Amino acid sequence: MAILAAAAVAVGTAAAVGGAAAGAPAAGDTTTITRTFGSNCPLRLPDHPAPLDATGRFSVDLDVPTSAVVGQPTAPIPWRGQASSDLDLGEGSVLRTALTAAGATSLTATMRINLIYYTFTGPGEYHNVEFSSDLPLSAGAITMAGSGTLPPLEFTQPAARSTVVWMGGYSVLLTPRRADGSPTEYGTFNAACLIPPSFFPWIDLPVLPAATTTAHTATATGRLGRTPVDFGTGSLTLTSNSAAGSVTGALDLPTAATVTTRALGIIPTTATVRLTTDPLSGAVPGALSSRATVAVPDLSVFGIPVLRGSTTCRGTGPLTLTPGADFTPATGGTLTGTFETPAFSGCGAYGGFLGSLFSGTGNTLAVTASPN
Repeated sequence: MAILAAAAVAVGTAAAVGGAAAGAPAAGDTTTITRTFGSNCPLRLPDHPAPLDATGRFSVDLDVPTSAVVGQPTAPIPWRGQASSDLDLGEGSVLRTALTAAGATSLTATMRINLIYYTFTGPGEYHNVEFSSDLPLSAGAITMAGSGTLPPLEFTQPAARSTVVWMGGYSVLLTPRRADGSPTEYGTFNAACLIPPSFFPWIDLPVLPAATTTAHTATATGRLGRTPVDFGTGSLTLTSNSAAGSVTGALDLPTAATVTTRALGIIPTTATVRLTTDPLSGAVPGALSSRATVAVPDLSVFGIPVLRGSTTCRGTGPLTLTPGADFTPATGGTLTGTFETPAFSGCGAYGGFLGSLFSGTGNTLAVTASPN
């Protein structure tokens, strides 16, 4: 028990690489973590009554993702580090004497750390981190270094924090070698290091839901200038990406509305208008941004058609929609906002006339969405 009590674990975390924003870290960002450990790794020599006690230590830096997304493998995980064993290789020591008697002039030292990728749905996968070096017996100290890459991580369900890589154990392997590089009759010694009967977590991280897309039925109303408009019923499709902290989507209002108003308060005017928007992007909570286009294919003044079937008469400006308190991309709710319609173009002599009716910064839009 005294040997087990001597085992020590120290964990350090460095600053994130890639500048993750506050809140949930963005998938793809990485942080460097350090895993260190030291424990007794006794070496047993043939014909020697007692094991040679020695402490095997290691320090490993790993560039791990700050988060993962369900169903999306992370990037492979680079690692590098150093290890050592304080076995006595000094002149006249038990180990040095035995190896020399066997014809050894050098040895290959390896530390192997056994890692378990635990998936919660199966027995897990086993991967190793190894340090190695070739040393003359006269080196005295046994030191090793190494670097490599661990496989990507992949998750099947979201979690606020999920530990998926554990250390199951480690050992020091020594292969004494003759002057020609061949192994001695000892072969390879495997000095298993003593650790408490439990796994040690190596990598844990938040797992974010995968992007989800929800299709909604959308009804829209608003105002163009001073005139209320029923923009009809269409669709709103929203994709929520927790990993990126963003929402994207598309609003489609296929119905053309008939607007009846009076220009200058006295001139009876009827216009057919259709509102279209560019793709939506932003955040919920927050706001969704786009550009809104008001197209006017038909216009009558004093009951006389002056535009018929125009495909060019339009005005386009920025649109901002703010979600209501009850709104989510999955359950819908109400979006309200304003959009700017600048001067109309492509309307022949009637661009200015339409601008007096519908241009400005105070046009409004209210969308009520419910999932299909």
